[in-house]
Amino acid sequence: MSILKTLQEPNPILRETAEPVKPENGSFLHLKNLCTDMRQTMKVLNGIGIAASQVGESKRIFLVDKQSFLDIDLPSDIFINPKLIKKSFKRVVGEEGCLSVRGIFGTVKRALAVTVEAYDLNNKKFRLSGKGLLARVLQHETDHLEGKLFIDRADPDSLHVYIKEENDE
Repeated sequence: MSILKTLQEPNPILRETAEPVKPENGSFLHLKNLCTDMRQTMKVLNGIGIAASQVGESKRIFLVDKQSFLDIDLPSDIFINPKLIKKSFKRVVGEEGCLSVRGIFGTVKRALAVTVEAYDLNNKKFRLSGKGLLARVLQHETDHLEGKLFIDRADPDSLHVYIKEENDE
């Protein structure tokens, strides 16, 4: 396991549309090490989601931190070639930050509920519907795969810097 370097805005890779991933030998198991390293990186950086583009890989993959959603039965924490197939009409405003825009936070209006279709490492297709924070994370991470960052969608007046003090936990 390795901690991967997370790219920071304005790195141009963050603005590229990620490439779809093709299975090898009928599965995506060739991506297991990348996903393991992404999971470890996300955990060390206290993230609740991470996209492959954030670690310099132009692949349509993101992970969600299962520990952040213990009350939800996630079929997988790995989303390969994900597609948002349904969004609720109702929108809600919530604060977001990003591992690739460290220290900046702002409010973003997003769909309250979404449904995503994706594949796991075994090339098994699954569908996940979520609302609230999970819906926000799924949309945020899907945006990364399209070369968009939360700061592109945030209310410009809401953007603010948070600098962690040594005493902060």
